[in-house]
Amino acid sequence: MQITTLSNRATRQQLLTMLALLAGGLGSMKFLAILIDAGPAKAPWGFLLVFVLPFLAGPLLMHWHPRRGAAVTGIGGAFLAIICAVVVAQNAIEPYFMDYIVVFVGGPVALAVAVLAMTVMRRPRAGIEGVPPAPVVP
Repeated sequence: MQITTLSNRATRQQLLTMLALLAGGLGSMKFLAILIDAGPAKAPWGFLLVFVLPFLAGPLLMHWHPRRGAAVTGIGGAFLAIICAVVVAQNAIEPYFMDYIVVFVGGPVALAVAVLAMTVMRRPRAGIEGVPPAPVVP
């Protein structure tokens, strides 16, 4: 029986993927709420590019290039976390249900994505995570 902890790189990638998909889902739900209210002609389609695409493209990229996918996801997470912190600090939140969900749920999730992405991007240390230690030269 193998005990899996967050020190395992594959576990961190899986957790990062799940949190990124959660953040992408929250952004998609927020966009759908705007789309239903404003209609397709006035919907902010750039919202998808900025707030949803990094959280959906990062996990796909992470499958083949873990560090690049983590970088894309981490940058998107840091950006969303900063935006949510500014909205809370300036008390600029709109009185809509999805705005509260994105700011108070998506903000902490985005911060966790940014922090976890940095741990996935870190190169493995020798002797840990299946990397053999460097040989000792006499």
